[in-house]
Amino acid sequence: MTVGERLKQIRGRVPLREFAEPLGVTATQISAIEHDKSGLSVDLAIKIAKIHNVSLDWLLMGEETKPQNSAAQQNSPSEYITITKDELIELQRHALKTKTDALKELENELHSKNIHQVLRSEP
Repeated sequence: MTVGERLKQIRGRVPLREFAEPLGVTATQISAIEHDKSGLSVDLAIKIAKIHNVSLDWLLMGEETKPQNSAAQQNSPSEYITITKDELIELQRHALKTKTDALKELENELHSKNIHQVLRSEP
């Protein structure tokens, strides 16, 4: 079994882009490695081994037995959360509204303090 075949086994049915994103590479790079058109860098191998709980010996050389935790089992909800684009936009809107409300509150507080200072400084 080649490194590419072992990488395919780790990825399972996870889409290429979804698999590649936490590794900081593109889906094209993962595909090239899986099809043995490109080599696997040491840095990327280490990331894959850590994220997917496989040994470097197994990933790079096929030695040892692969742990039962494949990508499909490893990507539990506690590690990755999948949301839609609309849900992400809504979360960003909510965060922006919260920050905007806090800023308005600070502006009102500053305005109120400035009025009091002006009133105190008048003769």
